[in-house]
Amino acid sequence: MKSVMKNNAPSVMEGAVMEHHPYGPSKWPPLLECGCFESRGPSEATERGTRLHELFAAVMRGDQHDEPADMLERNVVRVAETIRRTYEPTLGRFYVEELVELPGPGGMSDDTGIWGRLDLAWIDVDTLDLHVADLKSAENPERNHLPQLLAYAAGMVRHLHLEGPRNVVLHMIYADSSKMTTTTLDIGDASTEYLADYLRIAEIGRGKACEPRQCGWCDLCARFTSCPAMQAVAEKASPRLADAAKPERWADFTSEQKARLCALADTLSRWCEAVRDYASEDAKAGECIADPANAIYFGLQERKGRLLIKDVRQTWEVVKPYLTAEGYRRCLSVSQVEIRDALRRTGMKASDVTAMLERCGTRLPPTTVFVRKSAEPDVA
Repeated sequence: MKSVMKNNAPSVMEGAVMEHHPYGPSKWPPLLECGCFESRGPSEATERGTRLHELFAAVMRGDQHDEPADMLERNVVRVAETIRRTYEPTLGRFYVEELVELPGPGGMSDDTGIWGRLDLAWIDVDTLDLHVADLKSAENPERNHLPQLLAYAAGMVRHLHLEGPRNVVLHMIYADSSKMTTTTLDIGDASTEYLADYLRIAEIGRGKACEPRQCGWCDLCARFTSCPAMQAVAEKASPRLADAAKPERWADFTSEQKARLCALADTLSRWCEAVRDYASEDAKAGECIADPANAIYFGLQERKGRLLIKDVRQTWEVVKPYLTAEGYRRCLSVSQVEIRDALRRTGMKASDVTAMLERCGTRLPPTTVFVRKSAEPDVA
């Protein structure tokens, strides 16, 4: 793998501007589930993620930064400030967006050429624990990010020439909920897991990837519509549907065939929802939903319930030091269905309810959506 990895790798020591390494730590979680995973190109979501990471880094460094523009950015600032207050007194410094190279099986001297840029790391000088943190926009229970954090931790051990922290403390930070999860591993266990992951990535780098498999990363994969694993799933439902998912084949279908395919896809999506609902109920009853031979596991994960704000005036008193009145008004919304039902329960006529609601809000411009209809649509 060394020759493959080092060909185009700029030197870390020279301070070169680094691009994402094709086998860098951020790619490890999806690659370890499917060796054929390929990241998609830049998108609105990746640009959004870049903005959140830049804001997080600025706060951790204590640099000046723009005011947060929305809830996600406010959450990122809040978590970063909490980390600074909680951990800064016990350490020498925070390592923010530090560039590290990863050690291979040979240890510190093994120059693998794989690099990555971590979001945050620090050392607790009292316990000698190494902390590594990574920021994500949203939590997804189908994805395991620990291999990425373990790789960053191994890179920091090499980067700082650490003789051995007692523990490795891995933190995941989620901007959508401002939640930070923590996993602590003994340095020996962490090293064992890291080495196993490294060897697997090495096989992938040599072109010895396993067969493509359906996993929790499929929706982010550039090969989604042409992936043999996904095609096999679709072919079991309908060979024609699998064929239609290929961009180069879509134009070959007639309008009638496309309509039937859309109907089939709509039905399958409903079946999929039902299957997940049934499996969820089984899991709640204690049944193990797993296929260990193919590394497929499903289970339950508790999430904090949605917070309902009932008193908007009281809430305004809490948040007004941070929001303008106009900014707060943009955060408020009222369900038209709920207020319509409440007015109807008073005995008001339906026509009067509609007229009153029209006076209460501004009707947005109409939008065009693609839906299944009970009759043939008009042709312009």
